[in-house]
Amino acid sequence: MMVLSIAYAQKWMGGKSGFEMCRSLKADRNTKSIPVILCSSKSTEADKVWGDVVGADAYLFKPVDRNEFMNKVQELIAS
Repeated sequence: MMVLSIAYAQKWMGGKSGFEMCRSLKADRNTKSIPVILCSSKSTEADKVWGDVVGADAYLFKPVDRNEFMNKVQELIAS
């Protein structure tokens, strides 16, 4: 069985959205502790709030800065 350390999703993906994926992960007792980073080109406060509502641990705006992304991944894995 594969265990994830972190999940990364774009807000809009083919099929299920990143919001839906995050909500599913956080609703399942087996996966709710996996940190989720959502990424989107939409940089509105409403989108960021919606990320919080579905349980995202971080919400990054595109274009994502590599250093910001790596720092966030390290921070979430360490916590």
